[in-house]
Amino acid sequence: MVVDTERCIGCHACTIACNAEHDLPAGEEWIRVDTEGGDGTDEPAGDYPVVGASTGDSSNSLALSYRPIPCQHCEAAPCVAGCPTDALHQREDGVVAIDHDACIGCGVCVDACSYDALTMRGGETGDRDGPSGSTHVAKCTFCSDRIDEGRDPACVVACPADALLFGDLEEQGSTVSRYREGYDTQRLGDPDRVHPRVYYVEGEMTPGRRRQGDAVESARPPSDE
Repeated sequence: MVVDTERCIGCHACTIACNAEHDLPAGEEWIRVDTEGGDGTDEPAGDYPVVGASTGDSSNSLALSYRPIPCQHCEAAPCVAGCPTDALHQREDGVVAIDHDACIGCGVCVDACSYDALTMRGGETGDRDGPSGSTHVAKCTFCSDRIDEGRDPACVVACPADALLFGDLEEQGSTVSRYREGYDTQRLGDPDRVHPRVYYVEGEMTPGRRRQGDAVESARPPSDE
């Protein structure tokens, strides 16, 4: 996945779409949108007007941007390495998935993740993502069921600003691989150690990707690109 932070408008449509797609309980978010600026949500850093500016000077130093943060689906995922039952595992396409039947709710993966991407659930309500009566973990899976059907993740489809782009980073010519190579991108946390698969474009707005329906890029007709 590639996230264009210059395009993100902080609308939280990705979070809402994810919550609806996976029927998440109140307070649980598999993709959150962090404010890059002041201490609070939607709070900019800086001053308006600039402290010490002359009378009538409307200049300001306000700065505000947003950063959507899903699971980073790290190539060397500490959550996978630390899971004692192999409930957390990596699919051939790189998605870090969970076998809820194998999960014993020990929480080792939650502590191992530096991106705060995993949540612990109690099983009293018997929610559909885990066995009734058990404690288990839950997280973003890039909507693996949708991927398997050739469709983009729900968050990508819902983004009105085209700030989220999904595809095969190893496929030469794919939008995500071209953006990773052609723009100033960075990865969060300790990329040299865990090798996250989510790249963030900053400083220059990308043109986005022309969308027709919710088909993942590799499943779309060539004429759509």
